[in-house]
Amino acid sequence: MTLSRNSRFILVGAVIGAVALGVRWFTRVPEGLVSPRSTEYRETVRAFYRGVASLEVGLLQDAQTFLEQAAELAPAEPAIRANLAVVHVGFGNEDEAAAHLEAARSLAPDSSAIAFLQAQLASFAGRFEEAAVHFR
Repeated sequence: MTLSRNSRFILVGAVIGAVALGVRWFTRVPEGLVSPRSTEYRETVRAFYRGVASLEVGLLQDAQTFLEQAAELAPAEPAIRANLAVVHVGFGNEDEAAAHLEAARSLAPDSSAIAFLQAQLASFAGRFEEAAVHFR
């Protein structure tokens, strides 16, 4: 089911709020980045927060660029994948959003913020039984 433009707008607003609640912060030093003092770590954090800032002001193309850069540097960080999902919701690409959320979920299976995003996406797409499972 394809979301209408208004539904996408509402969903993007809801998921941006969810991102601000819990998916915003790195859960740990991303795998392969030895120290928070390393150049790679600083580049990853810089790209991640530029992506989040771009997302918050509606610059979806910039957000995608920065978050994809962060994902290349730290592929095991679930917050990056969850925010990429929000970007794809904004573009109206629910399938890509769902794939990023599933990847985030596999990296952080106990994350309530990711489960909430999955539930929101399913709910706005009219998949209410799936949404209920994620909300639980």
